[in-house]
Amino acid sequence: MAVNRINEFLEAIKISTDLKTLVESELTYLDGSLTLASKKRALTHYRNAIKRVYGADHIVLKSLKLSTSENDLFILAGKEQIKKDHTNLKPLDPLPLIETAIELIKTRSGYSKVAVGLGLLTGRRSTEILKTAIFEIINDSNVVFTGQLKKKEGESKPYAIPVLCDSTDIVEALGYIRSLINFDDLTNEAIHSKTNKTLNEQTVKHFGKGFSVHKLRSAYAEICAYWLKEDTQSKANYFGTILGHDPLDLKTAQSYEDFYIDD
Repeated sequence: MAVNRINEFLEAIKISTDLKTLVESELTYLDGSLTLASKKRALTHYRNAIKRVYGADHIVLKSLKLSTSENDLFILAGKEQIKKDHTNLKPLDPLPLIETAIELIKTRSGYSKVAVGLGLLTGRRSTEILKTAIFEIINDSNVVFTGQLKKKEGESKPYAIPVLCDSTDIVEALGYIRSLINFDDLTNEAIHSKTNKTLNEQTVKHFGKGFSVHKLRSAYAEICAYWLKEDTQSKANYFGTILGHDPLDLKTAQSYEDFYIDD
């Protein structure tokens, strides 16, 4: 959803004398121009912007969301997609991917190459890498990660994660990105809009057509599980642990099961 459209809506809230009609009009606009999944993403951007400008208790937030029936359809579509993905897993060869990622983070030739390399080696989201992530070294292969996104306010806490190369190289690569480009003045949504195309192009160029920025996170989780997970722990639970999800949110963890590794 274009940032300008959201900004116009924020201004309209300020001067409107009929917020109910304003919201209904905007929802009608979204219905006519977006798929259900895109509408849900757009509404998340709208809601985050409203919370940032007007506070988390603004009355518009009560109605600016998917209807109950739309939400039920969205959940059903998500379950169907997971079912489809779980019957079409792609093979994964860890070592060449890791070698490529290490080369990328050592190139020091622009933020995008280093960012996608870090995506594979740390499993963090692109906006986390570009803006919010902080890595503190525990040992050669583990860091404490701070800056998790997609958490409710107050729920994002530091936690330990494995990394797929020397942790010093990880910290230095992140420092390089931050010295090169500063996204602090942009919202997370604006960063995604500004960088997603470039990052996906770099991902496909260096890792292959079966990959996207999002699937780098899946590949990281699969590799870590293959090498590090205890036999007594389910893959979904392990994914949740290293990706920062609620341990009981197995559906989200399962959505990252896109690959398999041959023994």
